[in-house]
Amino acid sequence: MNKVLTHLKNNFVIYLIIITCLIIVGITLFVNHEPEPEKLDSSLYNKVNIEGIDYLFNDSTPKLLLIGTDSCSATVKYSKTLNFEMIKYNYKVYYLNLEEVDMESDAYKNFIKKLDLDYEQDGKPGKFYDFMGLTPMTVIIKNGKMVYGYIGTMSSGALDTVTELYGVSHGVVNG
Repeated sequence: MNKVLTHLKNNFVIYLIIITCLIIVGITLFVNHEPEPEKLDSSLYNKVNIEGIDYLFNDSTPKLLLIGTDSCSATVKYSKTLNFEMIKYNYKVYYLNLEEVDMESDAYKNFIKKLDLDYEQDGKPGKFYDFMGLTPMTVIIKNGKMVYGYIGTMSSGALDTVTELYGVSHGVVNG
């Protein structure tokens, strides 16, 4: 018994270090410190589904359509600018969540045919619909057709210019 006690006294620091290391390894393996990714708050938008999206094209009134996903960090960031602008200039934003779209459906195929504006992304030319899946996408629909499209985030100034140019905002500040 004396040998055991002497051994423990002589090696106490080593055992303490081993126990501390085991606790640290256990904490790092079992505790997740990753924050929950921020989700898009689309409560201010008029949500549209792919089956009913044709009504946006059946009206001559200019409309702004946001195409994105609730989990896209760029869309979430862009929505803050878009929210400010839509409230400031009192216009509606329509939102299509691509996570809820069956991309094999006839309704989807008919919809993307309407996004036929010539567009260039990262030096690659094509039609706007060729880049579906990249988000966020800002689409302006006027007189039954797509008249403007942009992939990525836009500044407040760019949104001001585009929405006024195409008649979405009429350049009138809400107040």
